[in-house]
Amino acid sequence: MPRFLHIDYAGREGSVCLSSDGELVRGPIQGDTDVSAFLAPAIESLLKEAGWVVSSLDAISVNLGPGSYTSLRSSLALAQGMAAALEIPLIGISRPILMADFAEIKEGHIIVAFHARADRWATFLFDQNLKQLSHLTIGLEDVFQAAGDIPGISMVILEPGPSSELTKEFNNFKFYKNSSINHIKLANKYYLDKIFCDLTKLKPIYFSDPHITTAKK
Repeated sequence: MPRFLHIDYAGREGSVCLSSDGELVRGPIQGDTDVSAFLAPAIESLLKEAGWVVSSLDAISVNLGPGSYTSLRSSLALAQGMAAALEIPLIGISRPILMADFAEIKEGHIIVAFHARADRWATFLFDQNLKQLSHLTIGLEDVFQAAGDIPGISMVILEPGPSSELTKEFNNFKFYKNSSINHIKLANKYYLDKIFCDLTKLKPIYFSDPHITTAKK
């Protein structure tokens, strides 16, 4: 299995870690909103602790968003530059898919929701195979209403936020926190399936979906 550097800067804080053979090796190191001051030193520190040289990396995974405008652009630019310089694959994983994977259910549907703006929440519906079925921006109350209206088993995944009172009325939910450690399982799957980002067309999801290709390493 590959040696991975995982970068996640879609939330308010950043996170980086290393994995190998599908297992965490070092990290995660959490950082604040100053992405430019945090990322490069954190990556250097992790590699030194693991006894790896940067050229020993086999792939890099990065959270594509949606998320903070500045943090996403900076983290994607660094990941893109490293992947190009090292001539290794870059694997981009969207924030909603990472959240849906966190549910770990074998049947039914998954609703993921995270704060978008004001009182509106970006809400995505997935099936158990992580196939996206719909996307809406709605109020938090409507998230729980939708969960109650979907037949079968539904799982609601929320980022921690102003939702503690509402969630008392719905038991089948989890709170998700953005972290690079959440990349490990999906990044290895994407690597084996050769689902890599095209470095010439990579953009945060704020602008457009990333162009995905099955190019080889």
